[in-house]
Amino acid sequence: MNGETKTNRPGPIRRTAWILISLVLFGAIGCGGPSYRFYKATWFGKLKPGMSREAVKELIGEPAEINRRQMNPDELREVWVYQVKDLNPQNHLYPSIRLIAFSNGTMVALDPSDPYSPKLVPPTPAAPEAPK
Repeated sequence: MNGETKTNRPGPIRRTAWILISLVLFGAIGCGGPSYRFYKATWFGKLKPGMSREAVKELIGEPAEINRRQMNPDELREVWVYQVKDLNPQNHLYPSIRLIAFSNGTMVALDPSDPYSPKLVPPTPAAPEAPK
């Protein structure tokens, strides 16, 4: 063999093919995350006012951030923030910000312009007065 030793290492083409296959698989795994579920839920109209926090979390997963504000003694407002990557491959690096507003644990709005507006929650009807 003229002093040459043969090794069983893959050639550069085979190594490149394995790297490309790995990248494609990692990319495919990333497409099934919460951002895809969020778009899927909104596309099919599954997110609706009146849903509980648990139901929303089950559909689209954990938010990136939760902000809470006590609006009045009877209302705790929560705003869930989702950073959703665009499914368009040309714009996948810039996530969209999506907001879901909750009042006392119940969803009241999807992407409100002002999540802390008192208009998001209908006023509770006043109790009828007892006849005199």
